[in-house]
Amino acid sequence: MSRALRQRRLRQRRTTLRRTQLLIAAVVFIVLATAGGAWATYDYLKGDDTKWPSIDTLQPQRIGQNSEIFSADGKSMGFIKSDQHRTNLKYSKMGEWTPKATVAIEDRRFYTHNGVDPEGMVRALTVNLESGESKEGASTITQQVVRNLYKEITTEKTLSRKAKEATLAMQLENRWSKKKILETYLNLVFYGNNAYGIEAASLTYFNKPADKLTIPEAALIAGLPQSPSVYDPFKNKKDSLERRNEVLAAMYDQKMITAAEYGAAKKSGITLHPSTQYTTHKLPYFFDYVEKDLISQFGAAAVREGGLRIKTTIDPKLQTYAESAIRDTISGTGKSAAIAVLDTKTGQIKAMASSSSYSKSKFSFASQAHRQPGSTAKIWVLAAFVAQGVDPDSTTYVSKPFGVRYKGSGEKGWWKPKTFGNTYSGATSIRSATLASDNSVYAQMTLDISPEAVSKEAHKLGIQSNLEDVWSIGLGSQVVTPLEQTNFYSSLARGGQRIDPRAVSVVTTAGGTKLPLNYKPGHKVMEDWQAGKIVDILRANVQGGTGTGAAISGKDVGGKTGTTDDSKDAWFCGVTPELTACVWLGYETPAPMYGETGGNTPARIWRRFMEPALEKVPNRDWFVPKGQPAWVPGWDAGAWAKNPSFDTTGGGSSSGQGTTRPSTAGTADAADEAAKDAAADADAAEGTGGTGTGDTAGGTGTAPTTPEPVAPAPAPTPPTPAPVTPAPAPVAKH
Repeated sequence: MSRALRQRRLRQRRTTLRRTQLLIAAVVFIVLATAGGAWATYDYLKGDDTKWPSIDTLQPQRIGQNSEIFSADGKSMGFIKSDQHRTNLKYSKMGEWTPKATVAIEDRRFYTHNGVDPEGMVRALTVNLESGESKEGASTITQQVVRNLYKEITTEKTLSRKAKEATLAMQLENRWSKKKILETYLNLVFYGNNAYGIEAASLTYFNKPADKLTIPEAALIAGLPQSPSVYDPFKNKKDSLERRNEVLAAMYDQKMITAAEYGAAKKSGITLHPSTQYTTHKLPYFFDYVEKDLISQFGAAAVREGGLRIKTTIDPKLQTYAESAIRDTISGTGKSAAIAVLDTKTGQIKAMASSSSYSKSKFSFASQAHRQPGSTAKIWVLAAFVAQGVDPDSTTYVSKPFGVRYKGSGEKGWWKPKTFGNTYSGATSIRSATLASDNSVYAQMTLDISPEAVSKEAHKLGIQSNLEDVWSIGLGSQVVTPLEQTNFYSSLARGGQRIDPRAVSVVTTAGGTKLPLNYKPGHKVMEDWQAGKIVDILRANVQGGTGTGAAISGKDVGGKTGTTDDSKDAWFCGVTPELTACVWLGYETPAPMYGETGGNTPARIWRRFMEPALEKVPNRDWFVPKGQPAWVPGWDAGAWAKNPSFDTTGGGSSSGQGTTRPSTAGTADAADEAAKDAAADADAAEGTGGTGTGDTAGGTGTAPTTPEPVAPAPAPTPPTPAPVTPAPAPVAKH
């Protein structure tokens, strides 16, 4: 047979094959059209014609995407976890190569068909039969969009479903541009490893945005949707390489790339740069706090799949200072510490740091750890007094040993709070008693004004935890978190305005719409002249009381120390016009830190943070009270002792008769004052009854509750409740 004859017969066979393919395509098209018409007619005869799909009556499913959190300086902190990793893009941000590669391998006649491609079905059938594998799909990109976008189209393999899908695809082509259809497909499709859409795929496999992908990288991603697990480049690099090269060949055949580009791309290997951007977060404790905050405002679905962009209040520089202050102070000690920092003016959370490891525990000591606050709770009592018009400078109490119990409560009912060294200063003003952290005076103050009034004032100024109305409440027997104690102190520092901590400043939708935040507006909870008096005492405490360890040269700061029984918890809460912060120190499982005090390590952590932090924030002056002081004269200090429901002792303690010493508040050495504060707090709620002493953390010998509050100032009448059995103090927990 001559060469010319062989070539003529080959051309004839090719022509025959081509005609056969076209004939099959025509038959397929007619079958689909007929099936669609027949199905519609059948539905009509049954009276179910309303079930036949129309693009006008169907509601497309929302394409969810991950929400992203940013720090105050606009830098990404990570994506909120969702069942699907997805970041939707506009077509202009998808780059040049992935859309081309997708069309080349998925739907080469995408730009010419009307949503259904019968010839493409035949071609895919031919290729798959010849190769013995499912190398090409029979559905167009438009059909795949319909299948994924409209829930009415199931995935069942029936002629009815296929006909409905084809009908909707043709309708969609008449309403959407090709660009919009391809954009939707590239945002919808699954690329394996929990990556949906090309942006998530690009980040997952190459740690770069989609518009930065190279030709071979784009070809690899475009080849994944057909079988993401088979072509997974992390697990099956050989199969993935072969699939990528098939995509490159399709791109070259369709003149999407040059011969040189094809050759270079085919020779290149697969170099992956996996990203953990969707699974890891910066500042994970704060990140979790923000996520919970957002869910409470917008709901879980919107937060995890709404594609929100959340700008937070956290300041990365201040966060670094907070972390460094903790690390540099307690490294190697085995102790844990946490600090919560608020912008005094706005209530925004500027830093939230802890020494604990997120990989070991997701528990945040700054926002979740409920620990006894020691003498930092004395300011709750002070606030209750000032709020009732009692002047802490002119009101005097007698620092003395005493005991009190409800009549009929037995020996175990005695509460005998003690001071440092079992020595007492005698007559002293409330201001001086605060600077000396005098437990005797503050215990009497609580009995006079009532535990209920103390807890009410604490809650009013920012404490959110439940507080039991026990006599020892003002000596630190209850438990709170560092963040809420910071909130309390910040309300005082801004002049009696309460603004609860805010972690988020701006939330926008994927489309750029700004959403309103559901934070309670700031509101006045105390007169500014009353808050001013308390802040003045806090400033004096740093200048010459138990808080001298927190003093900063050239800065006017205030604060209060606190140390609990056996030094299991130590605190320093400090205020400035710019920032308010509380530091907690302890062990993760409460245990004694012998020799530790709030005026020691916590005060040093606070100072080490504040020194650089105050240099980075705008300077502010202390608020100037506008209101005129209206102190109420005639407060009956010690009225509690006249309560007929009480048995009292005027002196003595578990170790015998106490001694009186002159007050040294304001002149004592800082170390001595810190030690005094520690021991005073340790003795705060210790009572005697029968044979032993109580331990506030251990739950015995605790000051009883006061069922009824006393009458308002100026001359309160003590309560007369029925005798009760003392309630145990709660065990410190976290």
